[in-house]
Amino acid sequence: LVRWGGINANQYSLSGHSGTNTEDGHITYADWMNYAIENDSYCGITCGIKATLDWYLDKQTFANFLEYLAGDASTTWGAIRASEGYTEPLLQKCKGLVFEFGCEVWGGDKPDDDNSPGADHNSPFDTYEEYGKWSREMATIMKNSPYYDESKIFLVYSGRYPHPGDSYGLHKKV
Repeated sequence: LVRWGGINANQYSLSGHSGTNTEDGHITYADWMNYAIENDSYCGITCGIKATLDWYLDKQTFANFLEYLAGDASTTWGAIRASEGYTEPLLQKCKGLVFEFGCEVWGGDKPDDDNSPGADHNSPFDTYEEYGKWSREMATIMKNSPYYDESKIFLVYSGRYPHPGDSYGLHKKV
């Protein structure tokens, strides 16, 4: 598994990491999946959960993301991927996608410099329960996409204490 993740991923948007005008010249999500394909590996991608990002503000972003990776170049988001040079859908060529709803999400919406036990890594959620509910809702949107392939896409969450007893059933429902 090659993973686009870590705490910094909580600040990355789909719109800022796709197409030809990426934030600060960063690689795109398609570049990352192509890297996984070239290395015969599973592709791990963590979405941003910061309250100002498209992932959080627009639920359709999750369906757009799957279209971006698996849609034909004639679709809106497939055309964005094609503008990067990937004219063919990538998901079909990849071993699989492990999609993570944020990284180490916990606590409330506290400032980045807050070092208290509930510091949040840009989390807009006050509780695990809120995060779990949001993750389940976004997972449902992805699963309802015509591009969702249950044999290739694995949806996971990432809490501070991802123990099954502390997950509010999320590990069974995502």
